[in-house]
Amino acid sequence: MSSTNEESMETLKNRYKKLYDEKIRVETELKTTTAQLSLHQETARANFGTDNIEELEKKLETIKLANEQQRKDYELHLNSIEAKLNSIKEEPNNE
Repeated sequence: MSSTNEESMETLKNRYKKLYDEKIRVETELKTTTAQLSLHQETARANFGTDNIEELEKKLETIKLANEQQRKDYELHLNSIEAKLNSIKEEPNNE
């Protein structure tokens, strides 16, 4: 074999090794990610009754709307308390 062929063969072997190593790394990542996905799906089913993304998004939107309504109600309640306190402070008997 000529020197050029040997270098070419060595280059190809190195390329193959790099690609093989990358394949092993990607397969390992896939296995880990698949296991994590499975765990997250189980958690979603246990906590929310589903692991369907569309259903979870709807549930999340419902929760956000409920939280916003509770925040508004709380703000109104605090405003009411504040108004009552201010009216008590302004009464002439309290000076």
